[in-house]
Amino acid sequence: LRFMIKNNQVGKILSAQFTHNSYFPTWHKYENFQDLYAGKNTLGGGTILTNVHMIDSIYSLFGLPKKVFTIGGKISSLKIDVEDTVASLLEYNVNNHLFPVTLNLSFTQKPNVNEIIINGEEGKIILSFDNNDLILIDKNGKEKKFKNNYERNDLFIECLNDFLTSIKDSSNSDTAFFNVFQGHFLALKI
Repeated sequence: LRFMIKNNQVGKILSAQFTHNSYFPTWHKYENFQDLYAGKNTLGGGTILTNVHMIDSIYSLFGLPKKVFTIGGKISSLKIDVEDTVASLLEYNVNNHLFPVTLNLSFTQKPNVNEIIINGEEGKIILSFDNNDLILIDKNGKEKKFKNNYERNDLFIECLNDFLTSIKDSSNSDTAFFNVFQGHFLALKI
């Protein structure tokens, strides 16, 4: 995704959407959702901090926004004491080019939607975590699909290896403290 954006494969970015919606009561069928940290304020739960990886992705691709506007909160009838639905509009200025980024996070949605969409003047990129694929659509509507053969746990292992390599080689990493801090700083602004 980052490679496609950096290499201008969809042209100038017009907008981006980051969505992570799921239905919290069905996360772990073997335990009561009300006992999970994600539904408890005292344990750092809520859809913003639980889904901070989506916010980290925004930061990783675009940095910090110029402006942030967020609405949401504890909207559903789920018996939890944290925000369960949030919609944010972020204004970005990248290379003197303004564009909006929307972020939608929810614990109350069926079916699950976990995706990133980048809309450009020359096409669109869709990264679907649910379907495990990346789709590049050119300005004529022609699709090129890249299937990802990762197992979910492979992503965590790759992040850990990236972090360990950055320590060993004194190199930059997406998992470096500064990048993680900035992603969490953005989460707190939201």
